Amino acid sequence: MKVLPLAKKENTHRVAVADNSGVVQVFGIKKRDVQSVFKTLSSSAVTSLEFNGPSGQPRDRIFISSGSIVKGYNRRGKQFLDFSDFSVSRILDFSPCPEKRTYSFL
Repeated sequence: MKVLPLAKKENTHRVAVADNSGVVQVFGIKKRDVQSVFKTLSSSAVTSLEFNGPSGQPRDRIFISSGSIVKGYNRRGKQFLDFSDFSVSRILDFSPCPEKRTYSFL
């Protein structure tokens, strides 16, 4: 579970939650009112959840790894990245760097 940074003109806090069943869900919290922003399903357990974004802007892009697949979502739930490294090993941790369009895997 991680909390997304606030956007400039937005006063809704967003919380991203990923679990072992492969579900990624983002909630918006505003004045004690909780609303679901989006929910996604994956084929296997989510092993890593990271945030990043372009330099000079909020780190509001959500990156998840599930098995050997990495997916990226914007703060509204639209998927903009989906790739696999075609290896047998699972991705346990990674660090997205959009400025250089590189990803460091562990």
